[in-house]
Amino acid sequence: MIIEYIWIFLCIWILSFIASCVLTFFSRSPTSQKIFMTFFFLGIVVHELSHYLMCLLTHVPVEKARILPDRDEDGCLTAFIKPVQQPSFLQALLIGFAPLFVGTYIIGFIIHYIASPGVNYTIAAILIYVAISILTQISPSGADIQYIFTSLKLFRKYALIQTIVLIIALAISYLIIIYYEIFMFDFLVVLSMLSMGFYYVVKYSGMGLTHMLNLINFNLKKIRYTKYKAMAKNKYKDKDVEFSPQAQW
Repeated sequence: MIIEYIWIFLCIWILSFIASCVLTFFSRSPTSQKIFMTFFFLGIVVHELSHYLMCLLTHVPVEKARILPDRDEDGCLTAFIKPVQQPSFLQALLIGFAPLFVGTYIIGFIIHYIASPGVNYTIAAILIYVAISILTQISPSGADIQYIFTSLKLFRKYALIQTIVLIIALAISYLIIIYYEIFMFDFLVVLSMLSMGFYYVVKYSGMGLTHMLNLINFNLKKIRYTKYKAMAKNKYKDKDVEFSPQAQW
C-alpha cells in the first residue's frame, strides 16, 4: 500500500516537473508569459496557498505572502511566501512539498469524479482544465528545494534527530493501522494524522528522558563533590592547617 502511494506521488511529481519545464521554455516572451499566467493562474494559487497553509500547520510565522500572482520590479508575474525566519528541516520539508500532496489529492478527486457514471460533461471539462492547471504547478520549485537544503545545512544535528523521530512515529502509526485495520478514510491521511501525534509523543518523551538523565547526572556530581569536600576537611583537620575564609566552604 505504501509502495502504491510512493509510485503515485512519484509519477505526479515527474509529470508536473516535465510540464513545468516545457511551460517555462515556451513562456520566455512577455506575451507568452501573460498567456501562461492567465491559463495556469489557478495552479499558481493552489501552489502558494498550499505553502501558506502548511506554514500555519507547522507554526512557521509568515512575514509576507503573495498568493495571487502579481508583477514584481522586473515586470514578471510572481507569487511567493516569505517566512519570518528559516524554519527547521522538517518544517521546510513539509512546506516545500505541500503543493505536491495537496495538488495530487485534488487531481485524484477530479479523476474519481470524471470516471464516475453519469458525469456532467460541462463540469468534467472545467475540472479537466483545473487538473491540468494544478498539475503544471504542484512540482516543488527550485526555490523550494533550495529552501529545504538551506535548513538542512543550518540545522544538521537537529535535522538528524527530527528524521529519526519521524521514522519512529511513522513506524508506530503504520503498525497501528495494520494491526487494528483502520481504513475508515484514506490511508495516507490517517497515517499522516497518527504520525503527527506520535511524532510529538516521541519527541517530548525523548526530551523528558534526556532532562531526567541530565538531572540524575547533576545530582551524582553534586553528591561526589560533597563527599570530596568532606574528605578534604577530614584529611587536613588533624594537621592544624589554616584555611582562608574563601576555602572554608
